[in-house]
Amino acid sequence: MAETDLLEVTMGRRSTAEWIRREQERKVSHMDWMRLQTMEIASYLSRAHNWKSPGNDEIQNYWLKAFPATHRHIMKNFSAIIEELEEALTG
Repeated sequence: MAETDLLEVTMGRRSTAEWIRREQERKVSHMDWMRLQTMEIASYLSRAHNWKSPGNDEIQNYWLKAFPATHRHIMKNFSAIIEELEEALTG
């Protein structure tokens, strides 16, 4: 079989697979959302590498550590994003 043939083959999932049945029967309780705390942001940043490649914000961890006054705002923004996502997912 050529490489291109492998990419064109579609595999259906077995809806009667044992692991699917087990997951459907599992009783999973809803996890309540607890707002982030400023100390959690500070704790994460203390373990973060200073000069690692920055994310989309293009801010090096060094600067986030150097300005602890920003931790409160970071925490508020992360919490707002998570709460908005939770609302969108749960309706």
